[in-house]
Amino acid sequence: MLVAACQLVAGIERVDKDIAAADVTTDAGNPDPGAIPDPCQHARPPGKPSRDDDPTRELPAIVLAMKQFSLKDEDNIQPGFDLDGVCTCDTRPGSADGGASSCVRKGDPICDADGGVDNSFAIAAKSFDIGSFDIDKFAGVNESIARGRGGGLFFIRKYNGRANDLEVEVGLIGAYGVVSSRCPESQPDDGGMPTYSPGWCGDDEWTYAPKTMVGGFPIVFGSGYVHDYHLVIRVDRSVTVPFGEIGLSMNSPVFVATLVPLDEHMAPRDPNQPPTASQERFYAIEDGTIAGRVSATDLLSAAGAAATPAGFGQGYVCQTPGVYELVRGQICQALDVAQSPNLDFQPGYGCDAVSMSIRFSAQPARLGEGIDPSNPPNPCIAVDGGPIDSGNYIKKYGCD
Repeated sequence: MLVAACQLVAGIERVDKDIAAADVTTDAGNPDPGAIPDPCQHARPPGKPSRDDDPTRELPAIVLAMKQFSLKDEDNIQPGFDLDGVCTCDTRPGSADGGASSCVRKGDPICDADGGVDNSFAIAAKSFDIGSFDIDKFAGVNESIARGRGGGLFFIRKYNGRANDLEVEVGLIGAYGVVSSRCPESQPDDGGMPTYSPGWCGDDEWTYAPKTMVGGFPIVFGSGYVHDYHLVIRVDRSVTVPFGEIGLSMNSPVFVATLVPLDEHMAPRDPNQPPTASQERFYAIEDGTIAGRVSATDLLSAAGAAATPAGFGQGYVCQTPGVYELVRGQICQALDVAQSPNLDFQPGYGCDAVSMSIRFSAQPARLGEGIDPSNPPNPCIAVDGGPIDSGNYIKKYGCD
């Protein structure tokens, strides 16, 4: 996970507007007054603010460490957004594209959640039947964070610290772990590489790969905006998000998170007041969501390289035939979108990706030293589309 998470954000582009659904227009480009309005309320991020609360102010770069990670829905509400502009299975008059799937499936269409939310992976994860299987434990991200062994670091700059900012720059890199901490609650964990559990006081120092940074900021970063403390970014390329040991490549993701101003004790402070000099780096992220498309091959590669669930032997999933076949079957049945938005509604194009949403939170942190630790080899990491050594079981990761 840590190796791949070093590229957690790749090529974030400037966001100038919402994810837009196609309007019903006349040839002149104006809305057709006779058209039936789309009855589906498409789930989209907040739009760009109309004003900047303090265009002359710019805080120093803010660093936050991912604290919690989840692939599950919450209270039976699937998190995410409408990724393809259609509410699949909504055949009411006026529904975009008649509620048709944006790609061709081998089986029946997978219906979207309310608002056209695309999150097929959440449905598939519920279908796994491996004892007390937990998809978040399977991904292993929370355990790695809790032990101070890895996660992700968010960087925000050009932010005015207020509720509305027309343009901010955001970067994200992988974190190798906490090798030193100034937090009283931090505890040493010497299993393997010596690390400390994060104390979440704002002073945990997370290490990183030097090649991912230049001048104290990620090499790859992009622009977005803040609207009523909602940070919004849309990416038109792929990013690598935490999952297992190798991470997961997510295409064209949408990123939305709530920024929470904090005081020196990590408690929420009055958001109507600008931060003092000592509070300028203290912001938390709550209700964060990254939603996007993951190709079948990438998802199977990441799942295959994950550790075998407890109770089903030692090693990795690609070396455990029964577990891998179960995972493969559910993933291949969950294909509901094309890998790229450019392929949506292309005639005859088959669904080759799974829609997915990741929920997360993050807390203030510090950037530690740059290190290049070596990780033990994982025989299930994909090389040329297949695992290095599955014990002559799996030759190729894929649904065909």
